[in-house]
Amino acid sequence: MNFSQSGNNIFLGGGGDGWASAYRPLGPLPVGLLSFTATKYKSVSLLNWRTSQEINSSHFDVERSGDALLFTKIGSVAGAGNSSVPIDYSFTDNRSGRMDRRKI
Repeated sequence: MNFSQSGNNIFLGGGGDGWASAYRPLGPLPVGLLSFTATKYKSVSLLNWRTSQEINSSHFDVERSGDALLFTKIGSVAGAGNSSVPIDYSFTDNRSGRMDRRKI
């Protein structure tokens, strides 16, 4: 079964400031996502997300894009593996090349 979507079925937002989003599911995710927020202050972005459950989740890859089409991996956050309770995660993108990764 092929879960990929065509490239023209994308939501673009952010008005050219780099805060665009694109979602193209390639298959069922092994996590239940309860929330995701991004807070931007000058050149720093703080990403926070909460999962409701995880099934064999190894990690979360964090990517950045300037056009919502081409993405570059900027970091990774370890997943819980298996969990049936909510877990909070965060990632700080300093855009200077330094990255702070943590599971909270």
